[in-house]
Amino acid sequence: RQALHAAGVRRAVTSLWPVPDAATAALMTDFHRRHRADPSRPGRALAEAKAALRAQVDPASGRPRYAVRDWAIRP
Repeated sequence: RQALHAAGVRRAVTSLWPVPDAATAALMTDFHRRHRADPSRPGRALAEAKAALRAQVDPASGRPRYAVRDWAIRP
């Protein structure tokens, strides 16, 4: 993250630990959809995408589909 900012990147979504591919794809797809709808509020788009991921439930087991590590990334 520091290297990105040192290179001039103003905003970046990074993870502090490895995240499963399915969770990453779901989060980033939803985030980009929301961000395209309202580009002026990227933080809100990320927060809403994380909340949506957190709310997903596996229909077979009734348990959360994703673990905390899958959606608890730092904006």
